[in-house]
Amino acid sequence: MVQLILTNQSYCGDVVNFKTYRKSYRLKERLDNAPENWEIHENVHEPIIERTFWCDIQKTFANRTRLKAPKTDEQSMFAGYLKCATCGANLNYKYTHDNPANHYFSCYNKRQQNGLCGKTHHIRVDNLTFAVREHITTITRFADKFEDEFVKIVVDEQYKRLQQAQKRNSDKLDQLLARNKDIDKIIENLFEEKILDNLTEERFIKMSHKYEDEQSELKQQIKHLKKVVAEEKAHEMNCEGFLKLVRQYADLQELTADILNRFIDKIIVHHKENLHGEMLQKIEIYYKMVGFVELPQMRESEKASYIECFSRKKNSDAPRLERRATGVRKTK
Repeated sequence: MVQLILTNQSYCGDVVNFKTYRKSYRLKERLDNAPENWEIHENVHEPIIERTFWCDIQKTFANRTRLKAPKTDEQSMFAGYLKCATCGANLNYKYTHDNPANHYFSCYNKRQQNGLCGKTHHIRVDNLTFAVREHITTITRFADKFEDEFVKIVVDEQYKRLQQAQKRNSDKLDQLLARNKDIDKIIENLFEEKILDNLTEERFIKMSHKYEDEQSELKQQIKHLKKVVAEEKAHEMNCEGFLKLVRQYADLQELTADILNRFIDKIIVHHKENLHGEMLQKIEIYYKMVGFVELPQMRESEKASYIECFSRKKNSDAPRLERRATGVRKTK
């Protein structure tokens, strides 16, 4: 019951329709509808809980995953934030048996060998910690000193993402509309065949039910996609809220779980690749309230969003790290 209350969007002041549906008008049973087919009307009544806080609660349910390293009591503050760039699955927290100090994350689907992902997307925790801390430091300092420029950059990035989403959804909508017309023609042909006695009553009923069910689902998807561009605005940026948060952490010294929870929405981890003779790994950091942000100095370097992969030598201290744009590299 507590979980039902915490996941009820009505507490934000919204009205959610079409959470269930009938597969056919002949069937009385109501089935659960997919969330993407819901019709959501926002800010209809006075909210009981702040929307941003409610969204944070939903992410805690979505990001449930192992927090503890195997056979240890240590916790990873990155658990639940890392996503595979290939399949979108969570990255699991692990360590090597011959070197327990080497803690890392790797793709869940790859480790399960279920065929959904072909690469491990392995990333070391120490590399990740340094890169994320440097990235947050760069973003917060820039946003604190150049607020107007930061807002302009964020708005431009959001506009590009919105344009891409609109094109993707528009193409999918065209496909659904075309299929809907095809089904209309198929049903008309079925009636003609039935009238001409080229189709038995049993076969006619079976086939007509099949296409009617498919068309019923198509209509729900079409209805959703026609409004999807407008619904993208439900995830509007909150630059002012982010700037307010930045002012509290303008001089970031240490990366903690609390800072991650306040700033980070998700981190997309790509597989390692060879770039100009160096083994590098790309990560994309998405912030709460503003999403993915790429500052001018980050665009200047081709390696801005990459981490250089290094290994820790046995019986020696970890190599010193040097800042390079938003990446990490080993120094001699």
